[in-house]
Amino acid sequence: MHLRQCKVLSINVKQGTSVPCFYFYFTSSTNYLAKVLVKENNLTSPVVLVAKEQGAGRGRYDRTFLSPKGGVYMSYITPAEENFSVWALYSAVAVKRVLVRLGVDKNRLAIKWPNDVLLDGKKICGILPESVVKGDRFVIIGLGLNVNTKMEDLDEVKSIATSLYTATGKKASLTKATKLLVKELYSVFEEDEKAVLDEYKACLETLGKIVTRGDGVTGKAISVESDGALVIENQKGTHNINWGEVCYAKLSK
Repeated sequence: MHLRQCKVLSINVKQGTSVPCFYFYFTSSTNYLAKVLVKENNLTSPVVLVAKEQGAGRGRYDRTFLSPKGGVYMSYITPAEENFSVWALYSAVAVKRVLVRLGVDKNRLAIKWPNDVLLDGKKICGILPESVVKGDRFVIIGLGLNVNTKMEDLDEVKSIATSLYTATGKKASLTKATKLLVKELYSVFEEDEKAVLDEYKACLETLGKIVTRGDGVTGKAISVESDGALVIENQKGTHNINWGEVCYAKLSK
């Protein structure tokens, strides 16, 4: 993979450690480039790809993810443990921490299982975890954070989405936001798993609500397992939801 038309820099994540970062003014999808980068190179440590704009950003289930100017769009690549599904949850914790450091009151933030980060009840960040195996397994955390994004550029999803600028009336430095995201992603994956999961559950608005999945599984969300599964309870007992996404619903009488 030839990383043409990009700016190369390093972001310090802790004393004596930095992560290489490749910055593109425009690309199709940083996750796509990340997969190519893993397959064509012998990576042994984290690498980050960042784009000012994406032409073909993707969300879960191959949905289009709008990526206009004003946001931070990145793919964080790192060697992974066997259970990589919880990394999506940990990534949401990292984003929440960054938003607090950018001045957002933590009480305005929440997470919807598995990894939708909400500000004032609206989605401010999309996270798409993917994995690639090349000898070892690598996790690619695709992340799109609406920082200074204008709502007219999110017209298709404006009823459910927001940006930091829209919610606070203040613009933030995209460079600062990018550096904070890389640092927090690096940090959260190094921390004690139980402590991070507890932090995740503490801001998970899904707990206590009646949820339903596309295949009809419905029940009250009561917990999250160490592997990231959402535990729901209904008249038939408890069930673990290990994949997909859920909608809030009411049980039929």
